[in-house]
Amino acid sequence: MNSEKHFGKTMRNAAAALLCLAFAGAAAGCDSLIRTDNEADMSRVIAEVNITKENDFAEGGKYAAYKDAVGNTNGKIYKRDLVSAFLSSGYSEVQNGATYKDTFNKLVETLVARKITVQYSMAYFLDEDGYTVEGYNAYLAAQKESGELKDVEEEKRAQILTLKYFLTDGGTAEAGAENNDYDRAVYSLKKAVNSSLDSSETSFMREADDTSSDEIDGAEDARTLPTGINTEKEDYYTTEYEIYTGYNTPDSCGEYEKQKNSTRYSRRAAYNQFITNLVSNGLIPETVEETTDFVQLDYFYVELLSQLEQSMISKFADAIDEKSDAALTAEKLKQLYNDELSAQEKKYDDSLKDFETDIGSLSETKFVLYVPAGAAKKDEKYQYGYVYNILIPFSATDTQRISSYKNDADKATTDKEKAARMEKYYAARANAAENIVAKDQRTGWFSNEKSSNYAEKRDDGKWYFFDKYTGNTKRYETAAHYTSSIAFDGKVDVATDGKIGSVTPSENKNIFDFVELMEEKLGEYGEVASSATGYTKTPAAVNNEFNWQDFMLLKGKVELDGVTDGKVALGTYFADTTSAQYKAVTAVNELVFAYGTDTGMINSYIGYTVTPTCDETFVKEFAYAAKEAVAGGVGSYTVCLTDYGWHIMYCNYVYDYNENGAVYGSADEIFAEANMEDGEYKEDTFARYFYESVKSKLEGSSSIVQEKMLAAYNTENAVTKYTARYQDLLDMDN
Repeated sequence: MNSEKHFGKTMRNAAAALLCLAFAGAAAGCDSLIRTDNEADMSRVIAEVNITKENDFAEGGKYAAYKDAVGNTNGKIYKRDLVSAFLSSGYSEVQNGATYKDTFNKLVETLVARKITVQYSMAYFLDEDGYTVEGYNAYLAAQKESGELKDVEEEKRAQILTLKYFLTDGGTAEAGAENNDYDRAVYSLKKAVNSSLDSSETSFMREADDTSSDEIDGAEDARTLPTGINTEKEDYYTTEYEIYTGYNTPDSCGEYEKQKNSTRYSRRAAYNQFITNLVSNGLIPETVEETTDFVQLDYFYVELLSQLEQSMISKFADAIDEKSDAALTAEKLKQLYNDELSAQEKKYDDSLKDFETDIGSLSETKFVLYVPAGAAKKDEKYQYGYVYNILIPFSATDTQRISSYKNDADKATTDKEKAARMEKYYAARANAAENIVAKDQRTGWFSNEKSSNYAEKRDDGKWYFFDKYTGNTKRYETAAHYTSSIAFDGKVDVATDGKIGSVTPSENKNIFDFVELMEEKLGEYGEVASSATGYTKTPAAVNNEFNWQDFMLLKGKVELDGVTDGKVALGTYFADTTSAQYKAVTAVNELVFAYGTDTGMINSYIGYTVTPTCDETFVKEFAYAAKEAVAGGVGSYTVCLTDYGWHIMYCNYVYDYNENGAVYGSADEIFAEANMEDGEYKEDTFARYFYESVKSKLEGSSSIVQEKMLAAYNTENAVTKYTARYQDLLDMDN
């Protein structure tokens, strides 16, 4: 790899704001949306871009040496490009209330901006080391001599090869190499086609109750996947990947995996509908006879050119940001951090309520840097923090059975009468709680299809999930707080042919069995101790008020190795994967996925915000137990009963005031060289999050540079629009 020319890919997805892909509209099965007269109409040029007409390319200008190279590139925008863009993104805007005129005008401006940026990026790179006009011309000549893309229409061929030169680092990147953005773009396009066909194909698949289907029992119960699981890395690509049309086989498509219940007939139906809609919208001529191989169609190269242009823009943005980032020194970061810290100190010292609000919206871009004195530990108990919540619910039958008591209490006319009726409700609820069992919620992660089966049987005879992803770190992201360590709790029947026949979750875990399981997992990372509390099955009201401690069943704590006084550093909450606190939170998170039914906790990773006033938003018994968990610090947990069932709450972080108030420490500590790796701040650290949040605001960032560049080149001199040639589209509102 030529490291001097290989820019980062941090903006690759964000920069691809408009991929002119008609798949979203066409593959969804919509009828013709655009009425055009003929193929010739779709081939009309509706705008032309040539930025070399501006002064920068005139004699003496900074890019004068590149005028011919840039000026000879194709700056034409065709009507088919506009129609394709409309089907991809514009149609949805019209459905949401935008006019056709405004939508098409907006799309034209977007297409023009893309052409300007591509042309400018050519000049930018030709002005950099590793790219020359001579090398560029020699590369084009060699590619044409070798017959590369010889069957592609000449105008598109020339432009594709032009972009290939830049996207392969001046033609030096080998096939499949990390810095081969051309191959990456081809993969992205093919993947987009398959994804669109996948979506369309579902309407042609066999129904779930089809007797010929091999779908297992329980697989229809969807379960959200952990963040990062089955998520392909942004920069991943492979050359072993093809479009599945149904006229070929899935096995011939490399790493593509067909959907559950997909057959060659359902795939062909989806693909044929796709082609029909492309024809009806004028994007493929009716005269084309052979359409079974999509990559042989001219339209594939129309879309490839679009994808390559977006890749070129991404490469340009990455290059700009790399230069801009170099100016963001540790000293500059320290200054920005200290400025924000001072602002928060004033804000939170003036208003504790603002502190409570802000800790509830903590994210990778919204930070709480300061803890006011009012949020300090009180009577040796922490007041502010977060809890994970594992909800083990009542059965539907018991919920319905006890609801009559609650309805009766709601009809009471006096506080005293309501309290008496609530006593009966709480007693009935406590009796019903004895029937609650913790059942594994992951049956939907079993399947007989490769693409949707996440379960594998290990040597211990138990079934676990996501091994094929956690073991493939080259292709897939690493999931936060998930290690696939909790086996499926139930019975899996496998037929003689190896297919899964049925999956049945066990129903033998009551609340004490479940807590024992949790304590066993937490016990791997520290000493666990728990005790019963003041829980009673028949809570009584005193002066019409209940003691919410009566609803808390258990209280415990794991003294985590390396955790002092129940506090951990928020700055390394996600980063220190070897620490006991990280592993303990991971165990609890996996229990949430395995048994919990609180959808608000799925992929939360920080949990519910607990404050002294959280009982204003949470139900009272839940708020009491949550505050008790936070009071004990990290590793503390409580079990309580509410109208929803049993809640097991685990405290994963607490806030506490210190003499300088800083949550993450001093600027010198945060941005120390020890927190860097290969010249960058380590992943999942506060230093990295803060760095990423401020760099986009720098004067030299790609977004600002591109904004200025477009203002300079989007002129009447460089851009010509032929509005009359797409006036029929602008008039579609009439």
